[in-house]
Amino acid sequence: MKFIIAAHKLKPLVSDLFGTSGEATPLVDGVNSPPLFLFECAGNILTIFAADGIQQQHRSIEASGKIESPQSFTLLAKSLAGICTNLEDDTDIQVEIKDGKGTLSAGYAEYKLDAATEGAKFNKMEANAPEKTIKIVEKHIKHILEQTRFATAQNDARPYLNGVLFEANPQCIRCVATDGHRLAKCELKNETFKGDETLKAILPNKTIDEMIRMLEHGDSVAEVVIGDKHIDIKTERFALSSNLLEMQYPDWESVIPEGHTLRLEVDKSGLQAGIQRAMAIAESPEDAISLECKGDKVFLTHRNARTNEEASANTGVKVKGDPFVISFNAKYLADVAMACASDTLVMDLADPSKAAKFYDKKAPESLFLIMPIKL
Repeated sequence: MKFIIAAHKLKPLVSDLFGTSGEATPLVDGVNSPPLFLFECAGNILTIFAADGIQQQHRSIEASGKIESPQSFTLLAKSLAGICTNLEDDTDIQVEIKDGKGTLSAGYAEYKLDAATEGAKFNKMEANAPEKTIKIVEKHIKHILEQTRFATAQNDARPYLNGVLFEANPQCIRCVATDGHRLAKCELKNETFKGDETLKAILPNKTIDEMIRMLEHGDSVAEVVIGDKHIDIKTERFALSSNLLEMQYPDWESVIPEGHTLRLEVDKSGLQAGIQRAMAIAESPEDAISLECKGDKVFLTHRNARTNEEASANTGVKVKGDPFVISFNAKYLADVAMACASDTLVMDLADPSKAAKFYDKKAPESLFLIMPIKL
């Protein structure tokens, strides 16, 4: 098998799939075998696959001219990534695959690599059947993922919490995430999915992170296909497949409180500054912070139990109802403020023992819950 490929086409593709300098998680299968790239040929198009046991991505690239005797083969991902790093953009790479070896000639250099054509340890995910396809504008799916990812658990013993619930029904497309102490939900009107059933899939955190990294805030359309065991996401620039967390997600709707006795409207930047000032003496950013309304101000207070020190800051607030003191994990409160896109964050409180509801005044599609802390 022989073909020629331009370095300026191959380099960014390999860099994107493999990850560089820790900027992205390498999408290669390093569990039971050395990390591999799988190459498949169709006409003069090469498709390169990379996987890590949870997710799989592939990109396609056009060879310079005809591919002689096309066949599938694998190359060690680390070797190819290292070679690409040292190639000039205007270099043509001549590739020959023969007898289990790949010879790459580029400029003044020549590389002889292992190139398995049969029996390679690459577990390729096959595409889902297209009957459960949803088309979503890229910026919309990126938005609902960004609005919920932060609330997932990290390495929790309950695996279903280490991911985001993705739902699609005739009314809306929704993402929900919770770690058992807080919850984030974001939903958008569904204009593409047709049918009576509700599709549900729990996406692993790693897949969510990769989708957020790859999706753009543009109007191009992403195609999402949900299968029994994995999900496929395809855009004009990339294609990603991922295993699903195959388990039942908790009944998140039952934990959302109804009604409220106290509503606070607070400036986002003022709240963020107040949290930072009050937590300046904290042992951990996840320590408790108390909120108490006095007139047209809300006071944010942290007490350091070890040093017996106290810090307080205040910011303006609009209050409806009878004020009371309530405490939260400070990081959880800061995360909700960060997720708020507009200038005003609304808090609906029932009493100090029940979950508090937070939402963006100008973006009602998002809802956040935080369980209070008893001091």
